[in-house]
Amino acid sequence: MIPFNQLHDDLNLDPNGYLHAYNINDIQLICCQTDANTLWLVPDVVQRRFILCLKDMKVKFYWVLKRDRPKDKEVVKYERTLDPVDCPKPWEVKYVLNGSTNSFRAYNIISYIYSCD
Repeated sequence: MIPFNQLHDDLNLDPNGYLHAYNINDIQLICCQTDANTLWLVPDVVQRRFILCLKDMKVKFYWVLKRDRPKDKEVVKYERTLDPVDCPKPWEVKYVLNGSTNSFRAYNIISYIYSCD
């Protein structure tokens, strides 16, 4: 793991300044598995059937992380079903699945909760 303060200066992982209030030792960069950017080949028949149901899609993000700090809080779970206005359009997902484009955008995946003391 690379400490947050030892990343390259040309990387701006926090353009909105959300991490400024945190102890630098508690910030960890979480990486996907090594094959996360690998193309997954889906048979055409499966892809076509899947694309037909995109108009009724729901997007849910769920992950479980194991972290080193702070102690006694090693497992972090997160789950969120996106509001339909934050989801990509069905045609955007279709274009990714059929290889016409390589990405789509979803909004408000992580909600930020602020408190003022």
